[in-house]
Amino acid sequence: MSVEAAGRLLLAAMPSPAAHRQGTLDDALALLSDHPDLARHDALVAIVTGDADAFEARVDADPDALASAAHPAGWSPLLAMCFSRFLRLDRARRPGFHRIARRLLAAGADPNDRFIAGDEVETVLYGASGVANDHVLTRLLLEAGASTDDDEAAYHSVEFDDMRCARLLIEFGLTLHHQATSLLHKLDFDDLDGFIALLDVVADPNGQGRWGKTALHMALDRARDVRFVDALITRGAAVDLPRTDGRTPYALAARIGRRDVMTRLVDAGAAVSLSAHDAFVAACAAGDRAAAARLRSEANALGAEDHLMLVRAAACGNDVGVATMLDFGFGLETRAEWGGTALHHAAWHGRASTVCLLLSRGADAEVLNSYGDTALGAAVWALSQQRRRDDPESMPVPRVDVLPVIEALLAGGANPSATRFPSGMADVDALLVRHGAG
Repeated sequence: MSVEAAGRLLLAAMPSPAAHRQGTLDDALALLSDHPDLARHDALVAIVTGDADAFEARVDADPDALASAAHPAGWSPLLAMCFSRFLRLDRARRPGFHRIARRLLAAGADPNDRFIAGDEVETVLYGASGVANDHVLTRLLLEAGASTDDDEAAYHSVEFDDMRCARLLIEFGLTLHHQATSLLHKLDFDDLDGFIALLDVVADPNGQGRWGKTALHMALDRARDVRFVDALITRGAAVDLPRTDGRTPYALAARIGRRDVMTRLVDAGAAVSLSAHDAFVAACAAGDRAAAARLRSEANALGAEDHLMLVRAAACGNDVGVATMLDFGFGLETRAEWGGTALHHAAWHGRASTVCLLLSRGADAEVLNSYGDTALGAAVWALSQQRRRDDPESMPVPRVDVLPVIEALLAGGANPSATRFPSGMADVDALLVRHGAG
């Protein structure tokens, strides 16, 4: 047995420091292929690979095997297990991981063990729930005393279609603040079923979490379908609860032209009053040029929050509103969440006609968002994730097919070299080649 090979495998099984759900098992599996007996001779290797038979045989033969084992990062066995790429990516190994976890916890392993990464505290509970999304392991840790006062677990456990881990955190006492964080962050994803599964167990649908807004406000900010709004209202969301800037859900909906949401809110008894300034913005978003021209003199100068409404309208596919807003001076290159412009957000949400409109009005297709992607790059990434939804590494993305957006961006002059090529998708690669990639 090679000690050097064991150390290399332990490193290969660790998550990427930059993003804990990135990276493959290629190197680790190659090492196991070259050294098939590693798990039998090294307890830590058995732990990070989920080989329960090898782990139990090794520890039974040498009770000091764990105490003498040294992880390259100084991690405990439980920490190494909860952040193992094998746990995250190879679901067939999970029963073995669960057997190992039970034995480690019974022997006194700390269910609140953690490591520090910059300003973040990364716990074993976060590894189990927010990285691996393993509900069995998450329950084992919680039953052993893992603390639910865990911002990372609360935030990242909702980034999957399967909500069992997130629901377990609530069942075991997640604070109201963290519950609100979970619910609002879930709205970053176009996952109605998952959102409802979480909404059904939170204590308060009106919690504001870290962002000073409720889920109803966030649903509008994230261009979610009216069914998200309906789910919130039917479960007790307050239709007139204002945001910290004093704007109600109705005002937020009006300012981006969401007539469907406005109607649902009114049906639920929401007040419909708007300030003179918001009435002007709402008229623009509704594409009512005559009303906008009449109200313009009563409105204040457009501020940063107003310009942001153009991005919101573009994300919703409100072409009439976007065109009118541009004519009335709303900023075409306004940056919103993730550093994205209206073009980025229209592309991400699969709004092909809006993409064409923005390009025709001079939107810069080569502007990068905070992830370093052009609108084309963001759309290609979204499509790649849509097509691998059964992959445990993929995350919920817009349900709308974004291939027409990719076609529209390339036809509109987007640089085909500004995205990964080859993309791994034959139809996308053919489009990219046709427009000069490769």
